[in-house]
Amino acid sequence: MAARSSLVCSVIMQLRLAPRSLFGDGSLTVSQLCGDSAYLFFGTRNPFLLIVAVAVLCVQCWLYLIFFQASSPESNDYSHGYSPAQCMAPGTIEFKCEALPGASFQGALLSLVILFTTTGRDILGGWRLFRFGEWRHAGVALVLVATSALSSFVAMSYVSATQESDTTMILNVTVILLVNTIDEGIFQMTMIWAPGYVQAAIAEVDNQAKSETASAAEEHGSA
Repeated sequence: MAARSSLVCSVIMQLRLAPRSLFGDGSLTVSQLCGDSAYLFFGTRNPFLLIVAVAVLCVQCWLYLIFFQASSPESNDYSHGYSPAQCMAPGTIEFKCEALPGASFQGALLSLVILFTTTGRDILGGWRLFRFGEWRHAGVALVLVATSALSSFVAMSYVSATQESDTTMILNVTVILLVNTIDEGIFQMTMIWAPGYVQAAIAEVDNQAKSETASAAEEHGSA
């Protein structure tokens, strides 16, 4: 266990000392890279805000699970571009599936554009957060990247399973992406309810990141 912990620590330290071109020039603070996301609270020691961040993560994962289960062939939502058609013969009723002509390449392309322009900011921001290698900031980065990647995967799975027309694909992507904005909504609500706590958390995270980055640069220079 100690060896594994030491290995992870070494990897994070290398990420901290990686070339600036890989993670950005360091001009953006942790709070700027996070945006208005409740996952910034993972970088603070405030227990109230940590509980809020954990609750948001659990709700988002729960909703993603619902959509992922709905994309399975056993789900009532599943169609994959087909619709049941009723064919009647004398004394019998036979059901079969017919392909729907509605979904097109442009609908799929526009759905992907909406998806990745929405989740791309969090993925890039989380990636650049690895510049700040302190454990709490690495945790914030991992959550941002993981939830955005999970949102993209679930959205593509559900849209593929329920594609019937261009508008259906775009609407389904948009609805799932709303789940990805819950952390931003909770952040803004918390800012209204307890602005002092949130502003203190932002200052704590940004100041800690500056201190850690300066310390790492001095250690690297002296080595």
